Amino acid sequence: MNIDIFIRQRKPDWEKLETLMKNFEKNGLERVDQVQILELGDLYRRTVSDLSFAKSNFKDYRLLSYLNQLVANSYAKIYRDEPFSFLSIMKYFSSDFPQLFRKYFKYILLAFLAFVLTGITGFFLVTANHKIAVYEEQSIREAFSKMKKEEKWADIERQARPFAASAIMTNNIKVVFLSFAFGITAGIGTLFIIVSNGFHLGACAGMAFMKGISDLLWSFVFSHGMIELTCIFIAAGAGFLIGDAILNPGLFTRKEALKNNSLEAVKLMAGTVPMLVLAGLIEGFISPSGINQLYKFGFGILTIILMVLYFGFTGREKNDVRPKAVP
Repeated sequence: MNIDIFIRQRKPDWEKLETLMKNFEKNGLERVDQVQILELGDLYRRTVSDLSFAKSNFKDYRLLSYLNQLVANSYAKIYRDEPFSFLSIMKYFSSDFPQLFRKYFKYILLAFLAFVLTGITGFFLVTANHKIAVYEEQSIREAFSKMKKEEKWADIERQARPFAASAIMTNNIKVVFLSFAFGITAGIGTLFIIVSNGFHLGACAGMAFMKGISDLLWSFVFSHGMIELTCIFIAAGAGFLIGDAILNPGLFTRKEALKNNSLEAVKLMAGTVPMLVLAGLIEGFISPSGINQLYKFGFGILTIILMVLYFGFTGREKNDVRPKAVP
């Protein structure tokens, strides 16, 4: 289709969408006629489709910039944040959070793969050369020292567990926050945090393997680690989302892309807060307890199943209706 014909045919809908948006902004949703609200949604979806078509078929910067701005402004007004309330919190965790997880899964997957690959690297480097310089890392050296003494570093005294849980939550929050915040470095800092943590866990796993006490390490880590690591991957994914706006702003200016992606990243990050609290409580109370190791592994497997069900299926009905992204 010729660009002039395309503009001539579609322009009336774009102008009508602009008019309805101005009316919506002036009077508020509660004062807008129900028919107009339905029309507004229909016009928005058509304009999103027009933008997608224009991106694929035309290279006219003015047209693409105009449609981009119209879609972005419409999205911001139609799906603007609801007032903070118990219902809004319930809605967030029952639909918005898992939808955001699926929407930005490629960034979360990138964090997961970076962690796993460097973890495997750390494991084999340590098992291949137990004198490797990684032992100079304080946390790993202390863990190795305990292993040599055949101490169970999972043994936290019962009366100290509330304090341990608090300290663990603080550490987890620190790692998650840094993974997210360093997205502003175009994702380089985020990648460093992920690689560092993955390598350290792999190195500790390698040392435990050489000492023949892998069961102690993994029974301690597995019960809480699945939730904890998921939080870190989500936070790093949010960091990569911010970094992507800097590296690949698309048709937006970097400032606009950074603003849009940062808002989405914050929304994604917010869901990790209760997960971190839960992981900290499990790590402080259950992981170091004397219960059978099989129960700890079983508990970890249960958390994996629940997270797969939650992130994979929760909120799908609403997600089918609501647009998945602002192009």
